[in-house]
Amino acid sequence: MATSNELDDTEYVCTLSDELIIKAEVELNEKPEWRERDIQALRDMILKKPELKIRMDDAYLLRFLRAKKFDYDRAFNLIMKHFRMRADEKNKQLFENLRPSAVKHVLDAGVTGVLPHRDRQGRRVMIFRPGKWDPTKYAIDDIFRANFISLTKLVEDSFPMRFKGIHYVNEPVVFDMVFAVIRPFMKQKILDRIHFHGSKYEELSEFIDTQYLPSEYGGTAPPFSNEEWTRTLLACEDEFVEDSKYGLVKAIAKPQTTCKDDTLDCLAGSYMNIDM
Repeated sequence: MATSNELDDTEYVCTLSDELIIKAEVELNEKPEWRERDIQALRDMILKKPELKIRMDDAYLLRFLRAKKFDYDRAFNLIMKHFRMRADEKNKQLFENLRPSAVKHVLDAGVTGVLPHRDRQGRRVMIFRPGKWDPTKYAIDDIFRANFISLTKLVEDSFPMRFKGIHYVNEPVVFDMVFAVIRPFMKQKILDRIHFHGSKYEELSEFIDTQYLPSEYGGTAPPFSNEEWTRTLLACEDEFVEDSKYGLVKAIAKPQTTCKDDTLDCLAGSYMNIDM
Protein backbone atom coordinates (compact mmCIF):
# COMPACT_ATOMS: atom_id res chain seq x y z
CA MET A 1 0.00 0.00 0.00
CA ALA A 2 1.10 3.57 -0.53
CA THR A 3 0.02 7.01 0.52
CA SER A 4 -0.21 10.22 -1.50
CA ASN A 5 3.47 10.81 -0.74
CA GLU A 6 4.60 7.29 -1.53
CA LEU A 7 3.17 5.99 -4.76
CA ASP A 8 2.71 2.30 -5.36
CA ASP A 9 4.13 1.61 -8.82
CA THR A 10 2.74 -1.91 -8.92
CA GLU A 11 0.90 -2.19 -12.21
CA TYR A 12 -2.68 -3.43 -12.09
CA VAL A 13 -3.07 -6.87 -13.67
CA CYS A 14 -6.49 -7.41 -15.17
CA THR A 15 -7.96 -10.82 -14.37
CA LEU A 16 -11.36 -10.27 -15.95
CA SER A 17 -12.73 -12.81 -18.36
CA ASP A 18 -13.40 -11.71 -21.94
CA GLU A 19 -17.10 -11.62 -21.10
CA LEU A 20 -16.58 -9.32 -18.13
CA ILE A 21 -14.21 -7.08 -20.08
CA ILE A 22 -17.02 -6.47 -22.56
CA LYS A 23 -19.55 -6.01 -19.78
CA ALA A 24 -17.26 -3.54 -18.00
CA GLU A 25 -16.87 -1.47 -21.16
CA VAL A 26 -20.58 -1.39 -21.94
CA GLU A 27 -21.89 -0.80 -18.43
CA LEU A 28 -19.02 0.94 -16.62
CA ASN A 29 -17.22 2.75 -19.45
CA GLU A 30 -14.08 0.82 -18.54
CA LYS A 31 -11.85 0.39 -21.57
CA PRO A 32 -8.72 -1.75 -21.13
CA GLU A 33 -6.67 0.56 -23.32
CA TRP A 34 -7.69 3.57 -21.20
CA ARG A 35 -7.56 1.97 -17.76
CA GLU A 36 -4.02 3.05 -16.89
CA ARG A 37 -4.72 6.60 -18.07
CA ASP A 38 -7.94 6.77 -16.07
CA ILE A 39 -6.32 5.53 -12.88
CA GLN A 40 -3.53 8.05 -13.22
CA ALA A 41 -6.01 10.86 -13.85
CA LEU A 42 -7.75 10.09 -10.55
CA ARG A 43 -4.40 9.74 -8.79
CA ASP A 44 -3.36 13.17 -10.06
CA MET A 45 -6.54 14.69 -8.61
CA ILE A 46 -5.74 13.14 -5.23
CA LEU A 47 -2.17 14.41 -5.33
CA LYS A 48 -3.53 17.95 -5.49
CA LYS A 49 -5.10 17.40 -2.07
CA PRO A 50 -2.11 17.16 0.31
CA GLU A 51 -4.42 16.73 3.29
CA LEU A 52 -5.77 13.50 1.77
CA LYS A 53 -3.55 10.55 2.69
CA ILE A 54 -5.00 7.36 1.23
CA ARG A 55 -3.99 4.25 -0.64
CA MET A 56 -2.84 5.04 -4.13
CA ASP A 57 -2.49 1.58 -5.66
CA ASP A 58 -4.35 0.86 -8.88
CA ALA A 59 -6.76 -1.70 -7.42
CA TYR A 60 -7.94 0.68 -4.70
CA LEU A 61 -8.52 3.60 -7.06
CA LEU A 62 -10.33 1.33 -9.50
CA ARG A 63 -13.03 0.72 -6.88
CA PHE A 64 -14.03 4.37 -7.00
CA LEU A 65 -13.73 4.68 -10.78
CA ARG A 66 -15.93 1.64 -11.30
CA ALA A 67 -18.43 2.88 -8.73
CA LYS A 68 -18.88 6.07 -10.74
CA LYS A 69 -18.55 4.58 -14.23
CA PHE A 70 -15.11 6.10 -14.77
CA ASP A 71 -16.25 9.67 -14.30
CA TYR A 72 -13.13 11.22 -12.72
CA ASP A 73 -14.90 14.04 -10.94
CA ARG A 74 -17.61 11.83 -9.47
CA ALA A 75 -15.05 9.21 -8.40
CA PHE A 76 -12.94 11.87 -6.71
CA ASN A 77 -15.99 13.37 -5.03
CA LEU A 78 -16.90 9.92 -3.69
CA ILE A 79 -13.42 9.58 -2.20
CA MET A 80 -13.66 12.99 -0.56
CA LYS A 81 -17.18 12.32 0.65
CA HIS A 82 -16.12 9.04 2.21
CA PHE A 83 -13.12 10.42 4.07
CA ARG A 84 -14.89 13.62 5.11
CA MET A 85 -17.63 11.48 6.56
CA ARG A 86 -15.09 9.46 8.52
CA ALA A 87 -13.32 12.60 9.75
CA ASP A 88 -16.49 14.36 10.88
CA GLU A 89 -16.58 14.78 14.65
CA LYS A 90 -20.11 13.33 14.64
CA ASN A 91 -18.87 10.09 13.15
CA LYS A 92 -15.28 9.67 14.32
CA GLN A 93 -16.15 7.47 17.29
CA LEU A 94 -17.72 4.93 14.94
CA PHE A 95 -14.43 4.44 13.13
CA GLU A 96 -12.17 4.22 16.15
CA ASN A 97 -10.67 0.79 16.73
CA LEU A 98 -12.10 -0.39 13.43
CA ARG A 99 -10.56 -3.85 13.33
CA PRO A 100 -12.01 -7.38 13.42
CA SER A 101 -10.64 -8.35 16.83
CA ALA A 102 -12.42 -5.36 18.38
CA VAL A 103 -15.83 -6.66 17.24
CA LYS A 104 -15.19 -10.36 17.71
CA HIS A 105 -17.88 -10.45 20.42
CA VAL A 106 -20.46 -9.31 17.83
CA LEU A 107 -19.30 -11.95 15.37
CA ASP A 108 -19.23 -14.65 18.04
CA ALA A 109 -22.83 -13.78 18.93
CA GLY A 110 -23.84 -14.47 15.34
CA VAL A 111 -25.31 -11.02 14.79
CA THR A 112 -23.76 -10.66 11.36
CA GLY A 113 -21.95 -12.89 8.90
CA VAL A 114 -21.60 -13.99 5.28
CA LEU A 115 -22.60 -17.28 3.70
CA PRO A 116 -19.70 -19.27 2.22
CA HIS A 117 -21.57 -19.79 -1.06
CA ARG A 118 -22.86 -17.24 -3.53
CA ASP A 119 -26.35 -17.01 -4.94
CA ARG A 120 -27.35 -18.05 -8.44
CA GLN A 121 -26.14 -14.76 -9.89
CA GLY A 122 -22.78 -14.97 -8.19
CA ARG A 123 -23.58 -12.48 -5.42
CA ARG A 124 -22.38 -12.75 -1.85
CA VAL A 125 -25.06 -13.24 0.80
CA MET A 126 -24.76 -11.29 4.05
CA ILE A 127 -26.80 -12.35 7.07
CA PHE A 128 -27.80 -9.73 9.67
CA ARG A 129 -29.62 -10.96 12.79
CA PRO A 130 -30.04 -8.09 15.27
CA GLY A 131 -32.18 -10.35 17.45
CA LYS A 132 -28.88 -11.90 18.57
CA TRP A 133 -27.73 -8.54 19.95
CA ASP A 134 -27.66 -8.17 23.72
CA PRO A 135 -27.79 -4.38 24.30
CA THR A 136 -26.84 -4.88 27.95
CA LYS A 137 -23.39 -6.11 26.88
CA TYR A 138 -22.37 -3.76 24.06
CA ALA A 139 -23.62 -0.73 22.16
CA ILE A 140 -25.09 -0.53 18.69
CA ASP A 141 -21.87 1.17 17.57
CA ASP A 142 -20.18 -2.23 17.77
CA ILE A 143 -22.79 -3.69 15.42
CA PHE A 144 -22.15 -0.85 13.00
CA ARG A 145 -18.40 -1.53 13.10
CA ALA A 146 -18.89 -5.26 12.56
CA ASN A 147 -21.13 -4.68 9.55
CA PHE A 148 -18.86 -1.99 8.15
CA ILE A 149 -15.84 -4.27 8.44
CA SER A 150 -17.74 -7.10 6.70
CA LEU A 151 -18.90 -4.82 3.90
CA THR A 152 -15.39 -3.42 3.48
CA LYS A 153 -14.00 -6.92 3.08
CA LEU A 154 -16.73 -7.84 0.60
CA VAL A 155 -15.91 -4.76 -1.47
CA GLU A 156 -12.36 -6.09 -1.78
CA ASP A 157 -13.73 -9.33 -3.20
CA SER A 158 -13.50 -10.29 -6.85
CA PHE A 159 -14.58 -7.81 -9.52
CA PRO A 160 -17.59 -9.88 -10.69
CA MET A 161 -19.13 -9.27 -7.26
CA ARG A 162 -19.03 -5.55 -7.97
CA PHE A 163 -21.15 -6.18 -11.02
CA LYS A 164 -23.60 -8.46 -9.31
CA GLY A 165 -23.92 -6.94 -5.86
CA ILE A 166 -24.59 -8.35 -2.41
CA HIS A 167 -27.64 -9.99 -0.89
CA TYR A 168 -28.44 -8.76 2.60
CA VAL A 169 -30.65 -11.23 4.48
CA ASN A 170 -32.49 -10.21 7.65
CA GLU A 171 -34.05 -12.60 10.13
CA PRO A 172 -37.82 -12.29 9.53
CA VAL A 173 -38.93 -12.81 13.14
CA VAL A 174 -37.33 -9.51 14.15
CA PHE A 175 -38.52 -7.49 11.17
CA ASP A 176 -39.46 -4.39 13.18
CA MET A 177 -36.16 -4.40 15.00
CA VAL A 178 -34.25 -4.93 11.78
CA PHE A 179 -35.87 -1.86 10.24
CA ALA A 180 -35.19 0.22 13.33
CA VAL A 181 -31.53 -0.71 13.19
CA ILE A 182 -30.80 -0.27 9.50
CA ARG A 183 -32.97 2.76 8.74
CA PRO A 184 -30.77 5.38 10.45
CA PHE A 185 -27.78 4.29 8.40
CA MET A 186 -29.36 4.19 4.96
CA LYS A 187 -30.81 6.67 2.54
CA GLN A 188 -34.18 5.97 1.01
CA LYS A 189 -32.59 5.12 -2.35
CA ILE A 190 -30.79 2.22 -0.64
CA LEU A 191 -33.88 1.10 1.23
CA ASP A 192 -35.76 1.04 -2.08
CA ARG A 193 -33.43 -1.80 -3.17
CA ILE A 194 -34.35 -3.97 -0.19
CA HIS A 195 -36.98 -6.68 -0.53
CA PHE A 196 -38.60 -7.85 2.69
CA HIS A 197 -39.67 -11.48 2.39
CA GLY A 198 -41.17 -11.84 5.84
CA SER A 199 -41.61 -15.53 6.67
CA LYS A 200 -41.89 -16.55 3.01
CA TYR A 201 -38.72 -18.61 2.99
CA GLU A 202 -39.64 -20.12 -0.36
CA GLU A 203 -38.94 -16.73 -1.96
CA LEU A 204 -35.31 -16.92 -0.87
CA SER A 205 -34.90 -20.13 -2.85
CA GLU A 206 -35.52 -18.08 -6.00
CA PHE A 207 -32.16 -16.42 -5.41
CA ILE A 208 -30.10 -18.93 -3.44
CA ASP A 209 -29.91 -22.65 -4.14
CA THR A 210 -31.59 -24.51 -1.29
CA GLN A 211 -28.51 -26.70 -0.89
CA TYR A 212 -26.61 -23.57 0.20
CA LEU A 213 -29.44 -21.91 2.12
CA PRO A 214 -29.30 -22.45 5.93
CA SER A 215 -32.04 -24.69 7.28
CA GLU A 216 -33.63 -21.90 9.34
CA TYR A 217 -34.24 -20.03 6.08
CA GLY A 218 -35.90 -22.94 4.32
CA GLY A 219 -32.81 -24.55 2.82
CA THR A 220 -31.14 -27.92 3.26
CA ALA A 221 -27.75 -26.61 4.40
CA PRO A 222 -26.75 -26.76 8.09
CA PRO A 223 -27.92 -23.91 10.36
CA PHE A 224 -26.22 -20.59 9.71
CA SER A 225 -22.77 -20.22 11.20
CA ASN A 226 -20.42 -17.30 10.74
CA GLU A 227 -17.36 -19.10 12.12
CA GLU A 228 -15.69 -19.27 8.70
CA TRP A 229 -16.41 -15.59 8.04
CA THR A 230 -15.09 -14.64 11.49
CA ARG A 231 -11.84 -16.48 10.76
CA THR A 232 -11.62 -14.69 7.41
CA LEU A 233 -11.97 -11.28 9.04
CA LEU A 234 -9.58 -12.02 11.91
CA ALA A 235 -6.97 -13.11 9.38
CA CYS A 236 -7.20 -9.60 7.90
CA GLU A 237 -6.48 -7.80 11.17
CA ASP A 238 -3.24 -6.25 9.92
CA GLU A 239 -4.97 -4.90 6.82
CA PHE A 240 -7.55 -3.01 8.88
CA VAL A 241 -4.87 -1.70 11.24
CA GLU A 242 -2.97 -0.40 8.23
CA ASP A 243 -6.09 1.15 6.72
CA SER A 244 -6.72 3.05 9.94
CA LYS A 245 -3.62 5.12 9.21
CA TYR A 246 -5.25 6.70 6.16
CA GLY A 247 -7.61 9.62 5.97
CA LEU A 248 -7.67 13.40 6.12
CA VAL A 249 -4.67 14.83 7.91
CA LYS A 250 -6.70 17.88 8.84
CA ALA A 251 -10.44 17.40 9.21
CA ILE A 252 -12.32 19.38 6.59
CA ALA A 253 -15.63 17.66 7.04
CA LYS A 254 -18.79 19.31 5.87
CA PRO A 255 -21.14 19.94 8.82
CA GLN A 256 -24.09 18.31 7.08
CA THR A 257 -22.22 15.08 6.33
CA THR A 258 -23.19 12.59 9.01
CA CYS A 259 -23.11 8.86 9.52
CA LYS A 260 -26.89 8.85 9.26
CA ASP A 261 -26.78 10.27 5.76
CA ASP A 262 -23.70 8.88 4.13
CA THR A 263 -21.90 6.02 5.84
CA LEU A 264 -23.30 3.03 3.95
CA ASP A 265 -24.05 5.17 0.92
CA CYS A 266 -20.33 5.88 0.51
CA LEU A 267 -19.52 2.21 0.83
CA ALA A 268 -22.43 1.05 -1.29
CA GLY A 269 -21.07 2.64 -4.44
CA SER A 270 -18.34 0.06 -4.69
CA TYR A 271 -20.63 -2.93 -4.86
CA MET A 272 -23.86 -1.55 -6.27
CA ASN A 273 -25.73 -3.76 -8.67
CA ILE A 274 -25.39 -2.11 -12.06
CA ASP A 275 -28.40 -4.01 -13.38
CA MET A 276 -30.68 -1.91 -11.19
